[in-house]
Amino acid sequence: MNGFLTGFSNATANGPLCEEPMQGACFVIETVENIQKEEETKVAGAGAAVAKKAESASEESGSGDGSSSGDDDSSSGEDESSSDDETTFGHDTYGPFSGQLISATKDLCKKAFLNAQPRIAEGMYLCSLQATPDNYGTVYNIIHKSRGQVISEEIQEGTNYYLLDILLPLVESFEFTRQILTNTKGIAFPQLVFSGFEINSEDPFYIPTTDEDLEEFGDGDILPQNLAAQLIEDLRKRKGIIVNKKIVVAADKQRTLTKNK
Repeated sequence: MNGFLTGFSNATANGPLCEEPMQGACFVIETVENIQKEEETKVAGAGAAVAKKAESASEESGSGDGSSSGDDDSSSGEDESSSDDETTFGHDTYGPFSGQLISATKDLCKKAFLNAQPRIAEGMYLCSLQATPDNYGTVYNIIHKSRGQVISEEIQEGTNYYLLDILLPLVESFEFTRQILTNTKGIAFPQLVFSGFEINSEDPFYIPTTDEDLEEFGDGDILPQNLAAQLIEDLRKRKGIIVNKKIVVAADKQRTLTKNK
């Protein structure tokens, strides 16, 4: 049981997408089979069969002429019991190790998670900034480019300044701050506070299969950029994890190198 719980903890602490903790995942165990009890019943049945053989051997030795025949029968009964025990325990002498159970549980949890169409949860910042009528349009353009969401907007009393509260993805926050300060000449200064996580609804493994999807999105290299897949790929690169990406493009084409004359 401890090995099973350890494998589950390892799988949920390092998810299969980008080795980050899982959130909002529920694993349902449908069936549990106790193999040890089945082996105990086999051993009990084998023991009963050996006892019956020993009784029959003793009866035959009692009806014989001398004591030597009884000794031979009892030794043959012991040989049969030992052979039965070997057949019972020979296939799995030590049972599953704890490490095997941990790795099997971890792999099963990760495969089940991938089969459930997972989504990536992005860290979000709550950004508060002040905009003037001159740079109001510039600030909104930068917000849309950075995938920000304006959740509240109001005019400061006694002034013509706009107070904006924005939900901004953590990944876009670095470039967002630089662009705001550069384009507004330092007038709009964003203040960022961590707000939590928000699930990105885009499927990182989406591949168009129907005729309508193929007509709308295309196929192969002309597919539009999958933002969730790009976020996962960038994060795996930063962590040094294997990335499924085609390194060589059009390897069958020959490049002609000419000397500069």
